[in-house]
Amino acid sequence: MNYPEKRGKIPLIKLRDRGKMNKKILLKNLGFLLSDNVIKLVIGFFISIFIARYLGSENIGKVNYVIAFLGFYEIFIIFGMDVTLTKEIGLNLNQKNRMLSSIIVFRLIVFLITLPFWILMFQKISNNDLKLNSIFYLFITNVFLTIFLVPKNYYQAMSLNKYDVISSQMGYIISTLLKIAFVYFKGDIYIFILITLLEKLIYILLIWFFYLKREKFKLEVDIVFLKKIIKESFPLLLAGISIFVYMKIDQLMVGKMLDMKQVGVYSIGVKLSELIYFIPMAISTAYLPKILHAKKEKTIKEYENEVINLGKINVLICFIFSLGATLFGEKFVELVYGIEYLKSGQVFVIYSWASIFVAIGVSHGNYLVCENENKLSFYATLLGAVFNFLLNLIFIKKFGIIGSSIATVLSQIIASIGFYLFLKDKKHFIFRLKSLFLFWKKNRVYNKGDQL
Repeated sequence: MNYPEKRGKIPLIKLRDRGKMNKKILLKNLGFLLSDNVIKLVIGFFISIFIARYLGSENIGKVNYVIAFLGFYEIFIIFGMDVTLTKEIGLNLNQKNRMLSSIIVFRLIVFLITLPFWILMFQKISNNDLKLNSIFYLFITNVFLTIFLVPKNYYQAMSLNKYDVISSQMGYIISTLLKIAFVYFKGDIYIFILITLLEKLIYILLIWFFYLKREKFKLEVDIVFLKKIIKESFPLLLAGISIFVYMKIDQLMVGKMLDMKQVGVYSIGVKLSELIYFIPMAISTAYLPKILHAKKEKTIKEYENEVINLGKINVLICFIFSLGATLFGEKFVELVYGIEYLKSGQVFVIYSWASIFVAIGVSHGNYLVCENENKLSFYATLLGAVFNFLLNLIFIKKFGIIGSSIATVLSQIIASIGFYLFLKDKKHFIFRLKSLFLFWKKNRVYNKGDQL
């Protein structure tokens, strides 16, 4: 897509004022997103230690196995529409009610039609484990609640994330207090699951409370809009499926090829590694309006540099995290979680390096959305998913859960960078390398067909 070097005559003072306002909004929005996740990170980390020690690796494994499986179901409910819906609301604010309402109806229909399939599928892989099946049926409620999360897309589009953050924190604080009571009074695993579901329910009720205080809502369906967003989001759905395969299929394969106790040990290492993910995701979410503004108002050079700089910021943060995990991860896990989770530390050390490539994928995903090139995201993640499945088949047999960690990191590299090397247009590959290598000169504009 070609962009003019100039976007029309806009007074310099207005451009500067607008830039300052955008920066203030960006920082404020980012502050809300990060504060929400930092609070959850600190409190949740300590709570997770007590939960892991109390429930034991086998029960933790069963819970995480079910969550991983239902994550696949949730991808179909969301249908890749989140980023696209946020963009559409930002561009057509007066149509927000029709958009939000249409998405709710669509997701509800998808949930009801596909529910029997997911139940039958899980029964086949659960080997008639009564506890595992009971956990599964309880957590289906979590998928159902996902249907009603659409007000957060409105908040993101309007840079009003404080309402989303307040709602999320209230649910989290209440559930945290209940989890402390759960451990203290020695509750069973089903009470723990109900507390987890209550957190999401409170969150949803509050985001709707704040939304209805600002806006009116009525149920209506816009078939034309649904056709448009389904078509535009379908590549993101396929990409989401592929992302699930190379991010979560490892836990399902460990469960089938090893046992639930190994899933529990593996999942602790994975969750520690994924603690950092909220930062690049929050930064990218907050940065999206700025990238959209650059696309509309600035030159192509400035627009592309915004994307590259976003990637640099996220890569640097994740590199520091991965280095720390490598140096101190094993001793830290042994000290905090105990001998039962000893191998979790080795998983943590290896898996943490995937965060750098997750950061690149998340950062440059905004660019693909802005350029309507979502199909590239699908092809890249599909390739990564295929490699992850095949590598896990080989590595789990030879190296157990350590092999699964290696397979995931290699798959992330392939999906976030390797795929783009083989495109005729090297622009995406070069942009990603420029984000990965912080010292790369940033001022050249790359056009379609450029070579390295």
